[in-house]
Amino acid sequence: MVGLRVMKQWIYRMLEKHEIVNVQCIIGNHDTQSAYALSVFLAEHFSNNERVKVDLSPNVFRWHRFGKNLFGMTHGHTAKPQDLPAIMAVDRQVDWGETENRHWYTGHVHHDSNKDYRGCSVETVRTLAPRDAWHHESGYRSKQDMKCDVWHRENGRVERHYIGLPQLRRKQK
Repeated sequence: MVGLRVMKQWIYRMLEKHEIVNVQCIIGNHDTQSAYALSVFLAEHFSNNERVKVDLSPNVFRWHRFGKNLFGMTHGHTAKPQDLPAIMAVDRQVDWGETENRHWYTGHVHHDSNKDYRGCSVETVRTLAPRDAWHHESGYRSKQDMKCDVWHRENGRVERHYIGLPQLRRKQK
């Protein structure tokens, strides 16, 4: 329920500033059914709002084109980071040829990394989710945060904003 409320709140806030809001609920290795169910719920909730576009594809690889930018999104549990640029080039041949900035967002490993490959960068981002028993017992201790990137239609990424757990906790008080 918390996830549903958070997603709805984010979408309503984005509608205050943006004409169209594209929603992607990326399917991961721990939530294959719940991620899709979240997409279905949001699609139904916003079904009378033509400004909200919810992607209902079951594909683990998702795409978004914004001007000269092409984004690939995947949880990261099905393909190695070094293989993602080729997947993008093959699956989105026209977009690849017409864009200058190509970037993948992934999660799965729950820590930050960013690597440039030929024609494309691949980034893994942290999570806000708390460590489960398996990750704790395995010694994982990555920090938790969220990022908001601002991309310019022609110039690529121009800003990045961070919010971590301490900021979120202070805002709750």
